[in-house]
Amino acid sequence: MSEPVTFLKQLISLAGLSGYEAPVRELLEATWRPLVDELQVSRLGSLHALRRGAASEPRPALMYAAHMDAIGMMVSGLLEDFLRISEVGGVDPRSWRGSW
Repeated sequence: MSEPVTFLKQLISLAGLSGYEAPVRELLEATWRPLVDELQVSRLGSLHALRRGAASEPRPALMYAAHMDAIGMMVSGLLEDFLRISEVGGVDPRSWRGSW
């Protein structure tokens, strides 16, 4: 894997709104492929990786789980000088500037 900061910059620079995570998944696939034994993409687009341990049985198991989509907002209309905003992926309206 590349240096962590470089990798994270690549990752957060990709478009990855809910339902459109393919660019993020493709970067993760390319990064993980040399590190794991199996990679699968589910019907919903989730990426699953498996790396088998080398120790004798029984051995501990570890799972990492994370979201690869980003939350966002979309302009859905104009009202005079104001933008009407729709959520994409669940945004807490309390975090919107000027929404009070």
